[in-house]
Amino acid sequence: MFGYIINQEVEIMGEYKDRLKAMSESWGGRNTQQEGVPAGIYKMQVQDAEMTESASSGKLMIAWQFLILEGEESGQVARDYQTIETEFGPRFIAQRIEKLGFEVPDDPQDLEEIIAAIAEAAPVIMGKIKVSKDGYTNITVNRLLEAGSERTTTTRQAAVQEEETEEEGEEESLLGAEVVHDDGTVCTVIEEKGGKLVIEDGDGEQYECSADEVTVQEDPEEEEEEEEAEEEAEEEEEAEGEDGQLEELIAFAQAQGVDVSDEDDLETLTERIKDEYDWEVDKLLKEEVELLEGIGVELIKPAPKKPAKKAKKAAKKTSKKAKKKKKKGKR
Repeated sequence: MFGYIINQEVEIMGEYKDRLKAMSESWGGRNTQQEGVPAGIYKMQVQDAEMTESASSGKLMIAWQFLILEGEESGQVARDYQTIETEFGPRFIAQRIEKLGFEVPDDPQDLEEIIAAIAEAAPVIMGKIKVSKDGYTNITVNRLLEAGSERTTTTRQAAVQEEETEEEGEEESLLGAEVVHDDGTVCTVIEEKGGKLVIEDGDGEQYECSADEVTVQEDPEEEEEEEEAEEEAEEEEEAEGEDGQLEELIAFAQAQGVDVSDEDDLETLTERIKDEYDWEVDKLLKEEVELLEGIGVELIKPAPKKPAKKAKKAAKKTSKKAKKKKKKGKR
C-alpha cells in the first residue's frame, strides 16, 4: 500500500518535471527585479536611512527609503543605495546630506550618526526618480521642502495627509480679500456667513453673494514673488539635472578609461570625452548613445551595408534576361 502511494507520488512529480522543463526558456528570461515607483518628479519624505553592507561587494553603503506623498504613487516607497567606499561615493553622499538640510561631518566616523539623525528628522523633499533598464532606482534630491516633519508611515496616512491639505486649501478664508464681482465691480470681502460673502464696493455699498460670483484679485507684488520663486525652483531643478547628468557621465568615463578628476564639472568632462576618442554608435549601449548625444558629442554612425554578392549576381542575371527579351522583341 505504502509502496503504491510512493510510486504514485513519483509519477506525479515526474509529470510536473516535464511541465517545468517546458518552462525553461521563460524561466531563464524572467524579470527578477520588483516593480518600483515609475520615473518622475515626486514630493517625498525620508522614511528610513541606515548604514549597511552590500551583499555582493561587501562595501559600506547607505540604504535610503523615500515615501511618495502625493499623486497616483502616494504611499509607495522608493529605495536607492549609495556606496561609500568608491572614488566618487563620498562626494555624492555629501551632496545629498547638504540638500537634506544637514552639515557634512568632517570625520567619516560621524557619518552613521548623521544618517540616523536624517532618518529621525524625516525631511520632505521634491525629488527625481530615474529607473535603469534593469529596474534599479536612482533618486536625486531636487530641493528641500521641510527640514523636519512628522513621519508618514502608511499608505492610508499619506492619502489622509493629501486629503487634509486639499481641504485646507478649499476652506481658505476670503475675509479682507479684494475681489471682482461677475458684474465687474471691484469689492472687498467684509464678512463670511453661512457659505455666503458680504462684499463692499468703493462707494461703501454692501452686497451679499456666493463665493462663485467673485474672483479674487491677485496682489501684483505677490504674483511677482511667486514668479521669482518659480524661476528659482526651475534653476535649482536645472542645476540638479546637470548634477545627475554629471554622475552618469563620470560613470561612463570611468568605464571607458577616460581620466576623471574630482574638480571636473559637466563642461570640462564633456570636452574631454569629445576629444578622447571617436565614438562609434555600434560600439555603445543605447543608454550611452543617448547620454553622449545629450551633451552634444558627435557620434560615428556605421556605414550602410553593401548588398550581398548573391543579390548582385541575381540582379545581373535579371538584367541579362531583360536585355534578351528586348532583342527578341525587336526581331
